Amino acid sequence: MVKNNKYVENFTDADWEQIAEIVPTKDAKKCYKRWLFIQKLGGNKTKWSRKEDDILRGLVEQHGAKDWSNISEKHNATLLDYINNYHGPDKEKMTYISRNGKQCRERWLTALDPSINKKQWTLLEDIDFLEKWMKLGNKWREIANLIEGRTESQVKNRFKLILRRDQIQQSAVDPDVLRNQIIPQVIIEFKGRLAKGEEFITGCKEPMAKDEDQ
Repeated sequence: MVKNNKYVENFTDADWEQIAEIVPTKDAKKCYKRWLFIQKLGGNKTKWSRKEDDILRGLVEQHGAKDWSNISEKHNATLLDYINNYHGPDKEKMTYISRNGKQCRERWLTALDPSINKKQWTLLEDIDFLEKWMKLGNKWREIANLIEGRTESQVKNRFKLILRRDQIQQSAVDPDVLRNQIIPQVIIEFKGRLAKGEEFITGCKEPMAKDEDQ
């Protein structure tokens, strides 16, 4: 994971001293050790802030959605520069968060890409999705690739929400019963509702997506 973050990997002692100044109760050595630990775990798992999202949007617009290692380096450098030059009243609450290339890619593909459809699922989408699930099972990424504008996490969560509507937990149901009885019945129900002119499933609405705050 360290290879995905060459910018931070090349930090000097002076750089870590700078970071330590904006991380309460931590010195430069502790900040460096913490960064190494986080990289071993696969990157910082902290929620993305609006500022981070804005920086990432700008970088993708400038460089394209590719070479995520390079984008992560520029993202981390831009964020650090922003924090060091910020003099607002809430400066003490701001912390430096390093993101690796994989995290920048996932954030873009699952949350920031403007092609992502964040609207309520329609009955037509639900039927199409469930019919694809009947063929592919829990291969969420493959299903998402076949449904325009929906991400892997969206289709996975949609499946759980549809089952929860009938108070069903996937892990508690025999896979054969789910595939041969429950889902086929749901598809029949949805097609019947669609034939009656309904557009959405009542009580099966996705929660509104919100931006992460700092």
